[in-house]
Order: sequence, then structure tokens, then C-alpha cells
Amino acid sequence: PPHKLYFGEFSDNESNESTVQRGKCYVVSHWDYESGLTKNAHMSVKALNMAGIPMHKVLPDGTILDVIGHTIQTAIPPLVRDIVILHVNADKAPEALAALSKHVDLDRAYVIGFYLWELETIPECHLLGLELVDEIWVPTSFVKQIYSPYAPEKIRYVGKAISVPKFDNLNPKKFGISEECTSFLITYDINSGLERKNPLAAVRAFQMAFQGAENVQLIIKTTPYK
Repeated sequence: PPHKLYFGEFSDNESNESTVQRGKCYVVSHWDYESGLTKNAHMSVKALNMAGIPMHKVLPDGTILDVIGHTIQTAIPPLVRDIVILHVNADKAPEALAALSKHVDLDRAYVIGFYLWELETIPECHLLGLELVDEIWVPTSFVKQIYSPYAPEKIRYVGKAISVPKFDNLNPKKFGISEECTSFLITYDINSGLERKNPLAAVRAFQMAFQGAENVQLIIKTTPYK
């Protein structure tokens, strides 16, 4: 449905569109990371670009990297005011907003938190990040469920779009994976916090479940450490 950040019908004193201040869009993320948050940020940039909305890519420290799209908005209708889309964890939102306030009047901007979390409860340090945003975008029903008790009126379920790239069929043996065994896979981002991702718990669970078994194997996939 049309979002309230777009102009509706102009009132009599706003009939001349050229006199109305156009809003800008700022997308905040760790753009050099390989995390799920950053992947979502790239998807947001692509979607905004397709909608004709130019945007500024911003780092959480407030550094503006570049402008994506045309400097003149082609979206019809135009944006009402500045938009900030935060692709960071909720506990990092206050710091990111403080840094961005050098460039944006946050009292007049509309702030959106595109948050992710993998546990069934959220830590207390996330609460301020929920309070400081006008809207929370969630890509899955699980994330909606864990944040809804704290800010139900702010939740907007946006879903998740996935493009599956073309890939070549590779022999698992190239990676040391035996086709004769039942394989179990753990994936996590080592830069996201080892304690929270807790791959050691999965390793211990695998060892307990298959102690002495020879027809199973555990595969651990992670990202390069930065």
C-alpha cells in the first residue's frame, strides 16, 4: 500500500508542487560487511533506485559515502520529508543516529529501523533503538514476533526477496565433504559476535548426539575475520 511518506492530494495552499520541500533518503549500514544486515541494505538501495528515489549511503559513524540514483527525484509522488533507514542492530541505532544528526534534522525526519535478531528474546540494550524510530521493518514473521511485544504499533512486515544466482554443480569432495555421510551444516558471521552466534554450542550438540558415529560429519561455514 502507499506509504504515508508520499504526498497525497495537495491542499489549496500546497497546490504548487515546486514550492514543496522534497525529502531525501539516507540508508545507514556497514557497507563493507558481509552480514545479513548489509545484504538487506543493498536490497533496500536496489528497491529505492527502482522506485526512482535517490539515496545517500551512510556509514554508522555518520560518513556519507555517495549518492545512488539521480539527484532529482523521479518518484511520483515525491517524499514528504527526509527518510533514514537503519540497517544496523537495534542496540547500535542510538549511536548511528547521533552521528547522522550532523547532516540530518532528525526531529523532522522519518526514521525506520530495519532490524534483525536471531533469538526469541531481545536484550534490554535494544529498547532505546526501538523507541528512537518511527517504524520498524521486519523481513520475517519470526523477527515480527520477537519485536511486537515492545512496539506493536511500529512494526511493518516487509517480507524478504531473494534472488538465486546461477551456480555450477561442484563435487562435494572438492571441499572434503563425503557423499557417503550424513552432513550437518552450521553457518555464522564471525564478525557478528562469537558469544551470540555460539557455534560452539552446535559443535557440542553434534558431539553429544553422534559420539562414536562414523557416518556423519559437521561442516562449519563462516566469514573471514576482520
